Amino acid sequence: MSNADWPAPDFTVQPVKYASFGMRALGHICDGLMVALVIVPLSIITALITGQDQSNSTIASITSIIGLVLQSYWIGTKGGSPLRVKIGVIVVDETTGAYIGFSRGLLRTVVTNAFGLLVVFNALLGIVALVDFLWMLRDPKSQTLHDKVARTIVQQS
Repeated sequence: MSNADWPAPDFTVQPVKYASFGMRALGHICDGLMVALVIVPLSIITALITGQDQSNSTIASITSIIGLVLQSYWIGTKGGSPLRVKIGVIVVDETTGAYIGFSRGLLRTVVTNAFGLLVVFNALLGIVALVDFLWMLRDPKSQTLHDKVARTIVQQS
Protein backbone atom coordinates (compact mmCIF):
# COMPACT_ATOMS: atom_id res chain seq x y z
CA MET A 1 0.00 0.00 0.00
CA SER A 2 1.47 3.36 -0.93
CA ASN A 3 1.31 6.48 1.21
CA ALA A 4 -1.34 7.90 -1.12
CA ASP A 5 -3.73 5.09 -0.13
CA TRP A 6 -3.65 5.87 3.59
CA PRO A 7 -6.63 7.70 5.00
CA ALA A 8 -5.96 11.31 5.91
CA PRO A 9 -5.71 11.97 9.63
CA ASP A 10 -8.75 13.56 11.24
CA PHE A 11 -7.77 17.02 12.53
CA THR A 12 -11.29 18.24 13.20
CA VAL A 13 -11.64 19.94 16.55
CA GLN A 14 -14.53 18.76 18.65
CA PRO A 15 -16.72 21.62 19.85
CA VAL A 16 -16.57 22.36 23.56
CA LYS A 17 -19.66 21.31 25.47
CA TYR A 18 -20.13 23.94 28.14
CA ALA A 19 -21.59 22.65 31.39
CA SER A 20 -25.17 23.65 32.06
CA PHE A 21 -26.25 25.73 35.04
CA GLY A 22 -27.51 22.61 36.82
CA MET A 23 -24.36 20.59 36.17
CA ARG A 24 -22.19 23.50 37.32
CA ALA A 25 -24.25 23.73 40.52
CA LEU A 26 -23.82 19.99 41.02
CA GLY A 27 -20.06 20.33 40.41
CA HIS A 28 -19.90 23.11 42.99
CA ILE A 29 -21.73 20.90 45.50
CA CYS A 30 -19.36 18.01 44.72
CA ASP A 31 -16.34 20.25 45.40
CA GLY A 32 -17.86 21.37 48.69
CA LEU A 33 -18.59 17.80 49.78
CA MET A 34 -15.08 16.64 48.96
CA VAL A 35 -13.52 19.53 50.88
CA ALA A 36 -15.84 18.80 53.82
CA LEU A 37 -14.78 15.13 53.80
CA VAL A 38 -11.24 16.34 54.53
CA ILE A 39 -11.91 19.41 56.68
CA VAL A 40 -14.53 18.06 59.11
CA PRO A 41 -12.46 15.11 60.35
CA LEU A 42 -9.36 17.32 60.45
CA SER A 43 -11.24 19.90 62.51
CA ILE A 44 -12.51 17.26 64.93
CA ILE A 45 -9.06 15.68 65.35
CA THR A 46 -7.43 19.08 65.85
CA ALA A 47 -10.04 20.04 68.45
CA LEU A 48 -9.51 16.76 70.30
CA ILE A 49 -5.72 17.11 70.27
CA THR A 50 -5.68 20.76 71.34
CA GLY A 51 -8.62 20.54 73.72
CA GLN A 52 -10.18 23.53 71.96
CA ASP A 53 -13.74 23.79 70.72
CA GLN A 54 -14.12 23.22 66.94
CA SER A 55 -15.51 26.73 66.67
CA ASN A 56 -12.23 28.15 68.00
CA SER A 57 -11.23 30.89 65.58
CA THR A 58 -7.68 29.56 65.14
CA ILE A 59 -8.87 26.04 64.28
CA ALA A 60 -11.60 27.42 62.01
CA SER A 61 -9.09 29.67 60.22
CA ILE A 62 -6.55 26.90 59.71
CA THR A 63 -9.12 24.44 58.39
CA SER A 64 -10.60 27.12 56.12
CA ILE A 65 -7.18 27.82 54.65
CA ILE A 66 -6.55 24.11 54.16
CA GLY A 67 -9.92 23.81 52.40
CA LEU A 68 -9.11 26.77 50.15
CA VAL A 69 -5.70 25.33 49.24
CA LEU A 70 -7.14 21.84 48.67
CA GLN A 71 -9.93 23.08 46.41
CA SER A 72 -7.51 25.32 44.50
CA TYR A 73 -5.15 22.38 43.99
CA TRP A 74 -7.94 20.14 42.71
CA ILE A 75 -9.32 22.78 40.35
CA GLY A 76 -5.90 23.83 39.10
CA THR A 77 -4.38 20.40 38.53
CA LYS A 78 -7.32 18.07 37.89
CA GLY A 79 -10.17 20.35 36.79
CA GLY A 80 -12.01 19.91 40.09
CA SER A 81 -12.41 17.63 43.06
CA PRO A 82 -12.39 13.87 42.42
CA LEU A 83 -16.19 13.82 42.66
CA ARG A 84 -16.58 16.75 40.23
CA VAL A 85 -14.24 15.05 37.77
CA LYS A 86 -16.21 11.81 38.16
CA ILE A 87 -19.43 13.52 37.03
CA GLY A 88 -17.54 15.03 34.07
CA VAL A 89 -17.76 18.74 34.90
CA ILE A 90 -14.24 20.19 34.78
CA VAL A 91 -12.63 23.61 34.91
CA VAL A 92 -10.11 24.33 32.15
CA ASP A 93 -8.34 27.25 30.47
CA GLU A 94 -10.73 29.03 28.11
CA THR A 95 -8.27 29.15 25.20
CA THR A 96 -6.18 25.99 25.50
CA GLY A 97 -8.51 23.58 27.29
CA ALA A 98 -5.63 22.65 29.64
CA TYR A 99 -5.77 22.57 33.42
CA ILE A 100 -5.11 26.03 34.84
CA GLY A 101 -2.50 25.29 37.51
CA PHE A 102 -2.57 25.98 41.22
CA SER A 103 -2.15 29.78 41.13
CA ARG A 104 -5.08 30.36 38.77
CA GLY A 105 -7.06 27.73 40.66
CA LEU A 106 -6.39 29.73 43.83
CA LEU A 107 -7.45 32.97 42.12
CA ARG A 108 -10.69 31.38 40.89
CA THR A 109 -11.46 29.85 44.29
CA VAL A 110 -10.71 33.08 46.18
CA VAL A 111 -12.90 35.17 43.85
CA THR A 112 -15.75 32.64 44.08
CA ASN A 113 -15.57 32.57 47.87
CA ALA A 114 -15.22 36.37 48.09
CA PHE A 115 -18.47 36.80 46.17
CA GLY A 116 -20.12 34.28 48.51
CA LEU A 117 -18.81 36.08 51.60
CA LEU A 118 -20.47 39.30 50.49
CA VAL A 119 -23.81 37.70 51.43
CA VAL A 120 -22.62 37.44 55.03
CA PHE A 121 -21.79 41.14 55.24
CA ASN A 122 -24.84 42.57 53.56
CA ALA A 123 -27.80 41.17 51.66
CA LEU A 124 -27.45 43.94 49.09
CA LEU A 125 -23.83 42.96 48.46
CA GLY A 126 -25.01 39.37 48.16
CA ILE A 127 -26.54 40.35 44.84
CA VAL A 128 -22.99 40.26 43.47
CA ALA A 129 -22.81 36.52 44.28
CA LEU A 130 -26.16 35.97 42.59
CA VAL A 131 -25.09 37.95 39.51
CA ASP A 132 -21.83 35.95 39.44
CA PHE A 133 -23.62 32.63 39.05
CA LEU A 134 -26.48 33.88 36.88
CA TRP A 135 -24.05 35.57 34.49
CA MET A 136 -23.45 32.26 32.76
CA LEU A 137 -27.05 32.07 31.57
CA ARG A 138 -26.43 34.95 29.13
CA ASP A 139 -22.75 34.39 28.37
CA PRO A 140 -21.84 32.70 25.05
CA LYS A 141 -19.24 30.51 26.81
CA SER A 142 -21.45 29.97 29.89
CA GLN A 143 -18.83 31.75 31.99
CA THR A 144 -19.50 33.22 35.40
CA LEU A 145 -17.72 36.34 36.59
CA HIS A 146 -15.19 34.24 38.51
CA ASP A 147 -14.53 32.28 35.30
CA LYS A 148 -13.85 35.53 33.47
CA VAL A 149 -11.42 36.68 36.19
CA ALA A 150 -9.51 33.38 36.04
CA ARG A 151 -9.94 32.98 32.24
CA THR A 152 -11.60 29.57 32.61
CA ILE A 153 -14.56 27.67 31.24
CA VAL A 154 -16.40 24.73 32.73
CA GLN A 155 -16.91 21.95 30.26
CA GLN A 156 -18.93 18.79 30.48
CA SER A 157 -17.75 15.52 29.06
